[in-house]
Amino acid sequence: VQVVRARAAEWGVDPHRVGVIGFSAGGHLAGHLAMDWDSQLGREVDSQGLNRAADQISQQSAKPNFVALSYPVVSASRESTGMVLPEPGQQVPPYGLTSSNQYSWVGDLLPGADRPIRHFGSMAVLLGDSVDDEQAMASVSLERLAAARAQASGGKGKNVGLPPFFIWHSADDLVVPVDNSLRLASALLAAGVPTELHIFERAGHGLGLGGPDDVAVQLGKDAMAAVSPEATRWTQLLLAWLKVHALGHKGVTLEQSERVKADGAGGGL
Repeated sequence: VQVVRARAAEWGVDPHRVGVIGFSAGGHLAGHLAMDWDSQLGREVDSQGLNRAADQISQQSAKPNFVALSYPVVSASRESTGMVLPEPGQQVPPYGLTSSNQYSWVGDLLPGADRPIRHFGSMAVLLGDSVDDEQAMASVSLERLAAARAQASGGKGKNVGLPPFFIWHSADDLVVPVDNSLRLASALLAAGVPTELHIFERAGHGLGLGGPDDVAVQLGKDAMAAVSPEATRWTQLLLAWLKVHALGHKGVTLEQSERVKADGAGGGL
């Protein structure tokens, strides 16, 4: 973010419209940047600049103007999703998707155990031997970081210092449970952060931009896989949201909506 802002003129970028987008584990990275953009670690990294270019970069804010997260890894919580881990190869209701119970998803948990919210593989990479340490888990759980910022600021909204968030997830995601996005959105809303959340019924994990090739890959993962048409249009939803939060559009008011209906127009706002 700082590099982009430092070279904004050269690259023809508006430095006030620099955002981040992340998918799955990359969603955690993007979200963590938004939560900790002003952290001590960031300042220490900035201070290592040894030349003029590095100095110019370090003078820029690392805070993104907006954040978009797709089926993100969010929480290090070991709490149960309410789902019991099935045997590998067993079909999972309600859609009959086949579970593989890969180690990277659930660690060393065995079939019959409660399925935790966290994606074990991501948390193991982040925390190593401290993967089950409460303090360490709190330091990487995005929902807890959002709550901590709200508590530290003593208020909501702009005082929290977080940019607006756009989040989407699939309810049938067997890799990163949808609970991750639900927890994050709840924490952001409680902190007064502008947040838009979309939960699609069917899309699995890894739909990407939702193009034809992405859909084909998803459908090829499981004989019972399906992709909701609405999920393939998530980028359109994001663009509409960006018009408000990045381009400064105010959105459609009730008065404008009623005027469109009266004129018989079906769109164009």
